[in-house]
Amino acid sequence: PGSGLAFLDFSLLPSGSTVRQSIDEWRAQGWTEGAKCLQLVRAGGYLEIVVLNLPVPLAAHLRITHRSAYAPGCQGQGFASVTITVNGTAIARSYAPSAAGFYPNAFTTDTWEVSRWITPGRNRIRITAGRLCSVYEIRRIEVSITGSASRLIETHQMTHDIANNRPIDSVVAFSPSDQWAVCWVKVASEARGKRIEWRFYDPSGVLYYQGQRRADRYNWGYVRIRNWRAADLRGQWRVDVFVNGNYQLSVPFTIGSRTNITHGPRITGVDFPSAIAANGEKNRGYISFFDPDGD
Repeated sequence: PGSGLAFLDFSLLPSGSTVRQSIDEWRAQGWTEGAKCLQLVRAGGYLEIVVLNLPVPLAAHLRITHRSAYAPGCQGQGFASVTITVNGTAIARSYAPSAAGFYPNAFTTDTWEVSRWITPGRNRIRITAGRLCSVYEIRRIEVSITGSASRLIETHQMTHDIANNRPIDSVVAFSPSDQWAVCWVKVASEARGKRIEWRFYDPSGVLYYQGQRRADRYNWGYVRIRNWRAADLRGQWRVDVFVNGNYQLSVPFTIGSRTNITHGPRITGVDFPSAIAANGEKNRGYISFFDPDGD
C-alpha cells in the first residue's frame, strides 16, 4: 500500500476497552486506567506499541494526544515528563505536554515527523515516564504513513480561500478572526468520481467536523472559524483525507496559539487581461491583496 494509518485509542476507558488498528501488540508497565485515557503513574513506567508491515514512507508522522494530569501544586498546574522513542531513537526527551486543567476532554495533540526512523518491517514506539509531579495521561497514539506513487492525491495544501478552483495562498496557521480553514487537494485521474472525505480533528484529538463529496480534479473541505466554536479551540488541528473510505494523508494546521497569530498583507490574485508576449514589450496587470490591519 502507498499509505496507512495505525492507532491505539484509550478514549473508551475505564468503562470500555481499547480500540486499535494495525497495531500488532501493545504493552505497558506502571500504568492504570484513567478517565478516557491510560495513565503512567510512576517514573520508569512505559507504554510500548509495535506496528508491522508499514510501507517505506515518503512521510510518516507520529501523533500523540496526551497531557500532564491536572495538579494545582505542580509546575504549570500539572507536570509529567516523558521520553519518546521510535525504534530506539529518542525523538523527544524529558518532554512534558501541557496540563489542560481539570477538564476531562482537554487534551493536547503533538506531532513528530518520523520517516527517517520507520522501517518496512517491525516498528517499536515507546513512551517512558520520567520526572512526574502529576501523572502522564495519553488518550491516543497513531502513526500515519504517506506513500509514494500509488497515492490518489497528487498535491494538497491549507489555504484561506479558493478562487477559480485554486487556493489563494498556502498557510499552516490561521487566526480566530479568519473566516475558515480550507484543505485543498488535487486528485489523480483515477480518483475522479470517487467519494472524497475530510475529517477535521480539534487540538484535543476529537472529531470536530467531517464532510464529503464526489471527487473532481480539484476539491476542498473546510471548517468555519470566525464566530464559530473553532475560534475558541486554539492549538494544533489536523485534517485526515480519505478516498472511498481509504485513508490517504493527514494535514496539520493551527488555529490561534498561546500568543495570537497575526497575518501580514498577502497577495490573493494576479490577473493580466491578455497573454504576455516574450518579446520584452510591457503589459499591464492587476494584483489583488488583503491587508488585515487596514493600513
